[in-house]
Amino acid sequence: MSGQQPIDTEGVIERTGIDVEMLVSLIEETVPYLEGQIESLCQAAATGDGGKVAVDAHAIKGSAATLGMEDLRALALKIEQIGKGIAEGDMASESQSLLPELQRASEFAMSLGASAEKFDLG
Repeated sequence: MSGQQPIDTEGVIERTGIDVEMLVSLIEETVPYLEGQIESLCQAAATGDGGKVAVDAHAIKGSAATLGMEDLRALALKIEQIGKGIAEGDMASESQSLLPELQRASEFAMSLGASAEKFDLG
C-alpha cells in the first residue's frame, strides 16, 4: 500500500519490549481473528450497514495498531470513518483492500520468523 514494510517491527519491539519471535507468534494467533473481523465487515459493507462496519473497522484498527500493521490500521481507520459517515467513500469497495493488506502483513511476519530462526534473532 504505502511502500513501507507492512509491520513496524522495531516500533512494536521498542513499545512493548517483546522480541521478534513473540511478535510473530502474536501475529500468527491474531490473523484468524482479523480474518473473521474482515469477513464480518465486508458482509456489513455489502448490505450498507455503516454502524456494523464502523464497529468492525474499529476492532481491526486496534489490533493492527497493537501489532504494528500501520497500513492495515490506516485502511481500517478510513473505513471506520466512512461507516460513521464522517468521510466520503464506498464501504464495500474500500473493504476489499483489507484482506490483501492483512495477507501482506502475515507473509512479512512469517519471513521475520524464518529470519529469526536462521540468524538466531529471537
